[in-house]
Amino acid sequence: PVTTLKLRKSWHKVIPGAIIRVGADFETQTMMGTGVWRLRGCLEDKLIGGRFSIKGKKSRSGGALIEYSKSWLFSGAGSLATRFN
Repeated sequence: PVTTLKLRKSWHKVIPGAIIRVGADFETQTMMGTGVWRLRGCLEDKLIGGRFSIKGKKSRSGGALIEYSKSWLFSGAGSLATRFN
């Protein structure tokens, strides 16, 4: 089994209209009892609810891959709802 420890910190008023989230995940591995730390970071826009995330590094140039994502929730009659990512 794999266990994940998640540590997170959020700042709400550093950038007006945005939330900064930084964190780290520690994932245990079954081989030789070692684990892996993965750093996470994102900037969430409070106006439309989109999120900029740092996904990883490119090996040759040393640059980072930045992703923008937005989730839309459409609700219908009763309790029916559909989410688009």
